[in-house]
Amino acid sequence: MVIIVFGLPGSGKTWFAKELAARIKADYISTGQLRNSLIRDIGYTPEENTAVYDEMLRRTRDLILRENADVVLDGTFCQTASRRLFRSALEDDALLYFIEITADDELIRQRLQHPREDSNAGVEVYEQLAADWQPDNDEHLVLWSRQDNLEDMLRQAMLHLNIIYDKNQNPCER
Repeated sequence: MVIIVFGLPGSGKTWFAKELAARIKADYISTGQLRNSLIRDIGYTPEENTAVYDEMLRRTRDLILRENADVVLDGTFCQTASRRLFRSALEDDALLYFIEITADDELIRQRLQHPREDSNAGVEVYEQLAADWQPDNDEHLVLWSRQDNLEDMLRQAMLHLNIIYDKNQNPCER
């Protein structure tokens, strides 16, 4: 199973994706971590994005094919083309789910004022990606992030994924 968690910077997607991966005992791959390890002078250019998403796809396929692993992917996936690329490349190899994380603009801007471990994206990058955002018209779950609703988001995601929800982080069943 591959779960693609996507949304704008500051939406709460990384916070959610890391916790979801831990709860379901899945591998976790983040575009933020990949970007930081692959690119010296980060500029969030189309060429960088292509390199990062290509590497994410390569690693995901490797985990699925070699280890039959469940994988949670964390990235903006703001363009329809990036989501379609992953859909077409992975649909024959794994169950594929998309979960979009969204939040109020004001909350996102507050979050982006604080340093984040895996991302250098600030308000300027957020505004550019928001302007370029292409909505996902394919079937997917949309979760609204607030400051205090991680457990509710996880519960909704587990229902969507047909996984037994356990807030005590015991091994989950499908």
